[in-house]
Amino acid sequence: MIDTRPKRAPMWKRWWARWCFLRATFHRHWGNLGSGRAAYERAVDFFTRAVESDRLFVNAYYQRGVLYWREIQNYHHAIRDFTRVLELDPQRTLALYMRALAYQSRGDYDDAIADYERFLSVDGGSVWGESARIQLDGARDLRDARNAHRAR
Repeated sequence: MIDTRPKRAPMWKRWWARWCFLRATFHRHWGNLGSGRAAYERAVDFFTRAVESDRLFVNAYYQRGVLYWREIQNYHHAIRDFTRVLELDPQRTLALYMRALAYQSRGDYDDAIADYERFLSVDGGSVWGESARIQLDGARDLRDARNAHRAR
């Protein structure tokens, strides 16, 4: 049988990935302080360098996904990154919640609802549980309103 699991990067690449991650965090911080889109794009560049150096660097995918979703509003890329997080670490259930928010922001209410429900089934007692329940109700209302509008 052939082992198809991803291989760990060499130590020096993992260190380089962490350096890139720190640089990305720095640029994101500057973007949050008001430097804007250019700083966010630099952060994306450094998060990307981090995951290119270490394909198993879950937190880099996660943080880049949050950046894509919240600051850049590139929901497609955010969903891709959160999906990758869940492939690498299925126990990282907060990625389900974040992916649901990205789906909802994009208008994919059925996918958002599925992720909210899955998140609540595995981690509904977490600090994010109540927020997920509220978002789930909102996504259902938005889906129903869209469907009612289309039925006219």
